Amino acid sequence: MADRVPARFKPAPMPPTTPGMPAPSLPATPATPAVLPGRLVVIDDEPLAAAELVELLHSLGYGQVTALDVNEGRSADIVLAALRNERPDLVLLELTPHSPAALALLAAMQADRLLRQVPVIATQAEDLPADRLRALQLQAADVLPKPLEPAEFALRLRNVLRLKDRHDQLAFTDGSTGLP
Repeated sequence: MADRVPARFKPAPMPPTTPGMPAPSLPATPATPAVLPGRLVVIDDEPLAAAELVELLHSLGYGQVTALDVNEGRSADIVLAALRNERPDLVLLELTPHSPAALALLAAMQADRLLRQVPVIATQAEDLPADRLRALQLQAADVLPKPLEPAEFALRLRNVLRLKDRHDQLAFTDGSTGLP
């Protein structure tokens, strides 16, 4: 039976050992950083804060992260068009007290046929209970306080992306055959 196992599944032979000598070890393989699936978009009206969040997402293993420049001069239509173009799996949106545009953008995303299924995680540097409640009413997946704790943030991202994957699987796959 052992002769029928393909060579690629057999363990590598260990070199012979000499009594009294330490056993040789297999050469270490260089660790390649895992790139987590998902296209993420960061929306913040402060470029430095957006860059910090993009850096955090890269350090957590996400490779496809885009920051949209959304200063006060850009209309919601331009941002929505950019989001449609990016086709994100998740949007991270900063809620600020001096910019009600974030909540307006979230409402516009919910009204858009292509973007309403994209989960949004909102972040807040300041505790704004009314904005947090409004974001949740507009179906934000979560609202997180800043500064973000990396381990908790990574788990929340993973959970939201898994739910989206499951939703997409149910929406685009036949349940009885498993075919698209």
